[in-house]
Amino acid sequence: MTAWLPDLLVTGYQAHTWVIPGAKRLDNEPEGPLTATLVRRGAPRHERAVLYLHGWDDYFFQAHVADWFDAHGFDFYAVDLRRYGRNLHEGLYAGYVSDLRDYYQELDHSVELIRHDHPGVPITFMGHSTGGLVGALWAAERPGLLNGMLLNSPWLDMQGSPVFWRVMAPLAGAVAAINPLMELAITDLGLYKRALHVSGEGEWNWDTDFKSNPAFVPRFGWGRAILAGQGAVAKGLHIDTPVLTLISTRSDFSRTWNDDMHGSDLVLDVRRIGAAALHLGDLVTIRRVRGAVHDGCCHGHRYARSSSMRSIAGLMPMCVPRGPARSTGSDWDGPPLPPILRCPAPHRSPTGRVTSPRRSEPARVSPARAGRAHGPGE
Repeated sequence: MTAWLPDLLVTGYQAHTWVIPGAKRLDNEPEGPLTATLVRRGAPRHERAVLYLHGWDDYFFQAHVADWFDAHGFDFYAVDLRRYGRNLHEGLYAGYVSDLRDYYQELDHSVELIRHDHPGVPITFMGHSTGGLVGALWAAERPGLLNGMLLNSPWLDMQGSPVFWRVMAPLAGAVAAINPLMELAITDLGLYKRALHVSGEGEWNWDTDFKSNPAFVPRFGWGRAILAGQGAVAKGLHIDTPVLTLISTRSDFSRTWNDDMHGSDLVLDVRRIGAAALHLGDLVTIRRVRGAVHDGCCHGHRYARSSSMRSIAGLMPMCVPRGPARSTGSDWDGPPLPPILRCPAPHRSPTGRVTSPRRSEPARVSPARAGRAHGPGE
């Protein structure tokens, strides 16, 4: 029997954390198992379900997205991967993995848990950024499993010149083979956080222990895994279920702030992502959303969120049986969206830190949250 406990990060939600079989910590990480966590909005009450996967330097906190799916007849689940969010413990290399296929364990077990809740329920996958890339690769190797894919600004290709990446990929692979944990020279200017978080000019109050955390350091081994995944996309994945890819109409890679950043993707090259999405499968819809940020339907201004979710609603009849839905009649066509998430800011402990090894700037995580892992049956 699955043990669902109150979630420690989103009020009113439930979470189940398990030890990932065979997953080993790196040599200079502290001893102990690696875990993953599945979060659900509540006990199952619909005839279909959606499984959400976060991106890099991220975790699940977007309760308004779960509310929308619930209003449209979906039970909502979200998984936090190893070394992310609810599974980010002191001393771990935040977000690190050397092969994206390692995450298939978390996704496969999440499906098992959903099917345990209600056997035979059709499952739709939703992934953001790196989560969209991981989910696409996973779906391609799981034919017949999913009823539709919703990819929110998926990281299917790199920004910059394709010629540059053809030259750099083998060089990065050579470095990764010698020192996979070597840090990549990437500078975060903080513009993404400024555009979206309440501490800057945004309206979203995520927990900066788990998103916008300086412990998330890109490393060569991780970068090699990303390039390998994107290379597989370029060759064609042949996903056997309809795919909706949501991207902004514009990218902005300026190194200084401008107000247009409130409605642009500051992370990915949307033209490259749109082109790469064509290689995902035989039935791919690409929706360019004016005013959308990198997080698309999760963040950005109200019009962009509403437009994104209407696109998702339009794909549903192609993917899954129609279930009961209710509408508020607003332009959002779902529960009212607050300007800031209703989830209160979690209590912060004055002690406890997650420090990425060989990283001078630590990132804090309260041990009251970070140390609470529950295996099956506990």
